[in-house]
Amino acid sequence: MRTIARMLTSRPWLVLFITLLFVVDGVLIGGGLADRMRGEGLADPMSEAARAEQILEDHFPATQANFVVLVETEGEINDRGIARQGVAVVQRLAAEESVTSVNSYWTSAVADLRSPDGRHALVLVQIDGDPADARAAFDRIAPDYRGQQGDLLLRVGGELAVQAEMERTIGEDLVRAR
Repeated sequence: MRTIARMLTSRPWLVLFITLLFVVDGVLIGGGLADRMRGEGLADPMSEAARAEQILEDHFPATQANFVVLVETEGEINDRGIARQGVAVVQRLAAEESVTSVNSYWTSAVADLRSPDGRHALVLVQIDGDPADARAAFDRIAPDYRGQQGDLLLRVGGELAVQAEMERTIGEDLVRAR
């Protein structure tokens, strides 16, 4: 240990030169690393989420839903009373300010928006605006589309819901870190 300390203090210019060489090497070798690491994203292209995204793109190419409502029921999604309640949710969403499009199993008859067991259906919502405006609209709208509503249990998801949850979690973590 003393030998290293003596060398470092007796030859500071040599230490500085070697350090500079390491820095230059790091810049030359790792300079384009960020560009080389860019791939197809963080999602596995064979995952259920990736397949679901492809189904949505195939059936609704013009809209990219940033807010999704999962509708769950104990009965059958096609039951007349449950379908009526589902359509009412869709109509309420369509009437919301900032919502530019709403697609659902009941209004588009796309079978892929219904689960194979017939107890779940998706409502795909596009909230327009820049990211801050869309997020503000989501924060205003989402509470009305959560929880039990008649025979339906509603759960929110999608890009805007993930952003909201991430921000909430990060905020909590920052408070804990203090």
